[in-house]
Amino acid sequence: MELNSEVVHTPPRPAATIVLLRDADAGLEVFMIKRSGLSDVLGDAYVFPGGKVDSNDASEGVLGRLDTPAEHLHRTLGEPEIDTATAAGLFVAALRETFEEAGLLLSTGMTDPLMREATAAAREGLSFADVLDRFGLELAVSGLAPWSRWITPKMPSVMRKRFDTRFFVASVPQGLEPVHDDHEATHSEWVRPRQALERYRDKEEVRRWMERDPIDLLVADAKDRGLLSDDDLDAIEAAVTAEVDAAVAFAEASGEEPVEDLTRFVTSEVTP
Repeated sequence: MELNSEVVHTPPRPAATIVLLRDADAGLEVFMIKRSGLSDVLGDAYVFPGGKVDSNDASEGVLGRLDTPAEHLHRTLGEPEIDTATAAGLFVAALRETFEEAGLLLSTGMTDPLMREATAAAREGLSFADVLDRFGLELAVSGLAPWSRWITPKMPSVMRKRFDTRFFVASVPQGLEPVHDDHEATHSEWVRPRQALERYRDKEEVRRWMERDPIDLLVADAKDRGLLSDDDLDAIEAAVTAEVDAAVAFAEASGEEPVEDLTRFVTSEVTP
């Protein structure tokens, strides 16, 4: 992944992803896939299965194959500002993208052999809607619990695209095993959440990042050039510390956010 320093002026695209969970002997595990290095969105990164919403996700034919009424999904999502079909389409998009990237199709009465057959048909070019029709499948949207909503900031740090992503949580039924597609995803595995975090940034990686800290490098260069003295640096640090302390005091004195808002928005309450 390359760092981005450009402002993205296009609006964020709707997207959906699923945090897949299972109980294992060592405790709770989460399923993660590694995106292809050729991807222009988080290439080589480990992510949860998911992707952009497709216009067909809210089509009448697909919405007719849900195990839960679209109106109930709309209420469950908790976003009254969008219409019912759009809300239900987010649930469908999460299931469809998980099926395409991880070969896991959460459907009523699904078996592993049937899932492999459906996956093979999809990878031969059959559309998601046609897969549902051919095998007479009902999407188990009732198993998806809305978890959070993340909106990419206008200057994304590691890509040049913006997404308005709804995160869902779902448990994987026993007997079903997700398998990455070897195209959008090149590796996949079940890991414990703590293990995933430790892999993301171990102590050695933190040390390397600290050695490349841009502020430390800027200070060292400025001092080498005679542009910054120790007294100047002390004054800057004192001013920054005072500003941070003031911000912390303001935050601590402010009222708490309503509990119902804590998991709805991460970077922006209103989609730009």
